[in-house]
Amino acid sequence: MLIALSHLDNLDEVFLYLVFLLSSLILFFSIRKLNCSYNMDNLLIVTLLGMGIFAIGSAVNLLGEILPLPVIVLGIVKKGFLSGGILFFSYGVYRMVHQLIGLTNTDPLTDFYNKRYLDKILPLEIERSIRSKLPLAVIFIDLDNFKNINDNMGHATGDSVLRIVSETIQVNIRKIDIPVRYGGDEFVLILPDTGYEGANILLKRLQRALSELTVEGCQKIGLSGGIAVFPDDGKTAREIIGIADQRMYKNKSAQ
Repeated sequence: MLIALSHLDNLDEVFLYLVFLLSSLILFFSIRKLNCSYNMDNLLIVTLLGMGIFAIGSAVNLLGEILPLPVIVLGIVKKGFLSGGILFFSYGVYRMVHQLIGLTNTDPLTDFYNKRYLDKILPLEIERSIRSKLPLAVIFIDLDNFKNINDNMGHATGDSVLRIVSETIQVNIRKIDIPVRYGGDEFVLILPDTGYEGANILLKRLQRALSELTVEGCQKIGLSGGIAVFPDDGKTAREIIGIADQRMYKNKSAQ
């Protein structure tokens, strides 16, 4: 083997392949650790497949230096495996990074956006409203008697209720609407190009839809909501959220 290596014309090229494989292994095991927390099995398989294909290309290149293989065949096979390996591996890493970014903006229980994302997107939607000269409505939602469900039925039942509520909200809003789990049993809906009347229609529809749902062992699910509209009710994201929150509590107290 040492004699064969002594005849290699391009040791630096072989060294680069080995460095790339070592770096890929380090990155792969780092990704594998992430997979334990975020369940990315399919993407893990893609990255591993890419590493395997690249390893085959490296082996073919090494054999080509040792054995008298046809140059054209060697070039096609080597480049095909190396390129394919890099392509698969890069795609897997890209999708993992993309998925991780999405996880930082979403609530794992409901798949709605989280408050962190709300803080970023609402100012942007206000800017878009200014440019389009169309109103922007926000609905602040709080579930009725949710604490009783958690206390009497347990948090597992409470989580089930939250999932049911989020699914009901999702099927009743438009694709351009932005649903957010604000925290606990509180939700915020951002409704682009919508005034007070349109937001109120949606709020009534949600209340009606939830009143028709039942969860085994639980009382009827209800919600209270408050509406604020830009620019009539406030000029900033904080003002709009604050007004919608105040009106929600006012409506809840009036029940």
